[in-house]
Amino acid sequence: MTTKKFNKFEYAALADPGKAGIAGVHYQDVFETPLGHAFVLVADHHAEDGSSELCEIALERIRYYMNHDAEEIREEITTNALIYTSGYIYQHYNKDAPKPGKGLSCLCVLYGDDQIHYSWVGDVGLYLFTGKRMHWLSWMDQRNSGSTAGNSEEAQKQVLLGQQTIIEPASNCDAPLKPVNGDKLILVSGTVGKCIHTKETKRILKDSMPLQTKVNRILRHADHDRAQQSGALIILRFHAISNKERIISADAKMQTSVQPEKKDDMAGKKTKTAQKKMPVSMLGLILWILGFLAITYFVYDLFIYDPHPPVSIEVPQPEAGPDETINIPEEVAEEVADADLPAALPDDITYTVRSGDTWGRVYSQFMVCSWFVINHPPNTGRFGSQGSLIAGQRLQIPVRYSGDAQLNPNYYNEFTADKVGDGCRNVDRNFLEAFEDRLGQ
Repeated sequence: MTTKKFNKFEYAALADPGKAGIAGVHYQDVFETPLGHAFVLVADHHAEDGSSELCEIALERIRYYMNHDAEEIREEITTNALIYTSGYIYQHYNKDAPKPGKGLSCLCVLYGDDQIHYSWVGDVGLYLFTGKRMHWLSWMDQRNSGSTAGNSEEAQKQVLLGQQTIIEPASNCDAPLKPVNGDKLILVSGTVGKCIHTKETKRILKDSMPLQTKVNRILRHADHDRAQQSGALIILRFHAISNKERIISADAKMQTSVQPEKKDDMAGKKTKTAQKKMPVSMLGLILWILGFLAITYFVYDLFIYDPHPPVSIEVPQPEAGPDETINIPEEVAEEVADADLPAALPDDITYTVRSGDTWGRVYSQFMVCSWFVINHPPNTGRFGSQGSLIAGQRLQIPVRYSGDAQLNPNYYNEFTADKVGDGCRNVDRNFLEAFEDRLGQ
């Protein structure tokens, strides 16, 4: 797996190459160009011998073009890179073929200046997950999910990468995508695209787990039968970008759940049944009204009508005696007022990471396990790969989880070495939730 973190985004990428037959072969590549970072997926869905030669050549040609034609405008470079690569593969491998040669599916994405341009051919998918909704950005292609967002005959006749000298990739060149902080861009090929919109995948994407863990879990979710499953997956998560408003192409649409395929005869029966309109008879209307009145009467009789209403009886009040004043000492009143309040949690301490700092040094100073610091919301996006410290970053140390009696006088007993374990091995999400439950009681 490849995973990296930059100033404005981080990404994790993994490909299951697959093999010949149903699975096909799938490859991914991420590299930096003069115009920004490029993300590429290439798939040969019908590889007869499982060879990865064409996929590797396609990735090499796309990288070459985008690194040597930096003078092109950003809006056209992804489309032109696919056209150039298709012509190269056709001339070297398919020129003398008696029928259209092998074709590849390909998705090319360029991110720079907080904008995203992309082009694609074939069965690949691009999605934007906003935390609540999954937007399908490459929906103009017919996919295996059964959705027909476009002319299915045109989708079937689409020319793949390498089948002709000149192809016409689909693209968003006229309306660049502009994400906002927290958005996730998802590139998929193969069977991964069939599960990307499921509830399980959305639950994984919403979780606070590291990005590389999300990629592994989504691939495992898709890989129910490894003999026939393969694909590639890249996830980008954006942070510290300048866009204040999210802009999505008008061609995008909401991804819906996949419905199971039904036999033609069942579909015909359902259509005929839906076309029949049953007129409402007068008798049926009368019966419906009588039923409604009966239910209303039962509700009134059981919950509203009271056959024995309460009777008010005046009770003579004793004569009022002289007023008596009870003096309570202020110290006792304050103790009674504060008796039911939980002890206060200490505020976070701001700490600037210095060169050479380690998690052991941070723990010896604050006695706070690194898991609490990494998963503290104010510290999001301030660590390197796999949660490493970055010199110069200002971190908020949640000393409410400290085992130091001076920093956390009321709750330090909850985080002593015997509670968190050697090397803080006991600390995880369950440990934190158990402490918060005790605090709420």
